[in-house]
Amino acid sequence: MAGHCHPAVVKAVEQKLHEGTTFGMPHDQEWELAEEICKRYPVEMVASAPAATEVTMARLSYRARRNGPRQNSEVRRLLPRPA
Repeated sequence: MAGHCHPAVVKAVEQKLHEGTTFGMPHDQEWELAEEICKRYPVEMVASAPAATEVTMARLSYRARRNGPRQNSEVRRLLPRPA
């Protein structure tokens, strides 16, 4: 780890801030990161999302498509138990 406010990290972040911080569409840095992840790890595809909630919903949607229309076990765990 670089440590708290390491000068090299601060400089790199300052340089990237000038390129923008929020994008509505995939951008070059996102593509580069996905390609690097695919090189380093045995994955064929990388998906990104701006929030953990969106990642969870995408995972549930994927699982529902893969397993058919039955209710997901994750959804059952998230719902409150009947009284």
